[in-house]
Amino acid sequence: YMKGLEEFNHGEYEKAVLCFTKAINLTPQQTDLYVKRAEAYLELCDFQSAILGYKQALSVSRGQAPIHGRLTFVLYEQGQGLFEHKLYLDALEAFTRATELKPSSLPIEMRCVACLAALGRYGDCLELVDRWLLAETDNADLYVLRARLHHRFNNPSRCHEDAREAARLAPGRAEAEALLESLRRRAQDARAQAVAGALRGRPREALAKISLAVESDPGAPEHRVLRAALLRQLQDFAGATEELLAGMEAAGHDPESTAQRAAQRQLLIAYNDLAVHCCRRGLFQEAVVLLNRAIRAEKGAKSLYRNRGDCFYKMDELGFALADYQQAYELDPGDSCLRERIALVHHDLAVMDHQEK
Repeated sequence: YMKGLEEFNHGEYEKAVLCFTKAINLTPQQTDLYVKRAEAYLELCDFQSAILGYKQALSVSRGQAPIHGRLTFVLYEQGQGLFEHKLYLDALEAFTRATELKPSSLPIEMRCVACLAALGRYGDCLELVDRWLLAETDNADLYVLRARLHHRFNNPSRCHEDAREAARLAPGRAEAEALLESLRRRAQDARAQAVAGALRGRPREALAKISLAVESDPGAPEHRVLRAALLRQLQDFAGATEELLAGMEAAGHDPESTAQRAAQRQLLIAYNDLAVHCCRRGLFQEAVVLLNRAIRAEKGAKSLYRNRGDCFYKMDELGFALADYQQAYELDPGDSCLRERIALVHHDLAVMDHQEK
């Protein structure tokens, strides 16, 4: 043993291993012999033999804490070396063994996540981070980590959600702000592509692009307004209405906000278009309900009164139809079509009076 220590101190690690091995053969219950041989193996970068040595020391010493910690450290270092050489599966095995010795060690578990990410095992990565966040709900580092995972695996909406939460927990956090800025740029690029697609007459292609913009920056109401306009163009009126209501909520309650006014305008158009669609299918009562909503928000739109008057006329509610046509005519006295509608209602009313007599 003393000869082994001497060789070790002189940097003759291979000779030290031989000496410690001979000593172990003579006194196999001596814990220090296994530890010193393991340290000599470490100096030779023989991690496997070092790990085996520490395990033997643990077995002999019945789990002494210093040896336990040393073995954990060696497994961590081995995993780190394997990771740097891109041997991700072997590195994962080493880090996993280290976590078994030291459970709930966040630095080691994060290295496991790095290995899983490098192996493309997205679900396993998220499962680990989700489990940590259940225990540490106010840990901004974990939210940043999960946001990066979502960003790497192309899940922009979840990335934005976690980055926002990290920024809330740690205001000014550089990593969170960088992720949010990256998502904003991505949303702007997608919006520009959506506008280009719409101008080329490709609404479905444009819808896919603006949907990506909404996922990347859900708090920007202008993206939702554009998506609603495209949904309305594709006659998905329910989807357009839902999108506009979300856009108005994102814009806040400031009536002077440009985004708020745009969303309000598009919402009225969506209600009107859906009402016209209902009329064509004979659903006049449903159309009237939609137009009532639109008129409550915008009392100066001639087309809303005209269309509601048409619905009332189809329902034989001539008095209500006449009132709406006259209101629309007051807003635009030069509209000859409205004069014709008013004349038609008066004609029908006169015929009814004559028949009653």
